[in-house]
Amino acid sequence: MISNLKSSDIEQVDLSRKAFNPVKRKEFTMKLQNGMTLDDLDTFTRAYIECALWSSLDDETLLDQDHDITSISKECLTAMIADCAKFQTENMDMIINDLSQAGHDFWLTRNHHGAGFWDGEYPRNGDVLTAKSHEYGKCDLYIGDDGLIYC
Repeated sequence: MISNLKSSDIEQVDLSRKAFNPVKRKEFTMKLQNGMTLDDLDTFTRAYIECALWSSLDDETLLDQDHDITSISKECLTAMIADCAKFQTENMDMIINDLSQAGHDFWLTRNHHGAGFWDGEYPRNGDVLTAKSHEYGKCDLYIGDDGLIYC
């Protein structure tokens, strides 16, 4: 089960810019040692990670301009998967109607961005989901010296 991943389950791929061909980016996938690929991640988790890259900056450049999910360190990816699995388990009854939007909103809300669960998509549960998101604390992404993304 993907929510039970540990850092040791993920095979980190060398993403040095010299060895990485951006033209083949779509063909490039990080393999998980248990045989799964990132395509096996659930909708909520993929949306959460995509939003994290889309809304995070390296200097003044959005991370998703030069990086993708395969650029995330195994430690950070493991933490993201665990947070998403726990949040879904605790709140599934309130987010079930649109897991993609909920994953996106979980990232935005936990990091106190100007949009998220509280801004109207969840009229009955927005305040509750906002409070539950804030319990996870902020998560800042940054590029390490090895070129990978950490949180």
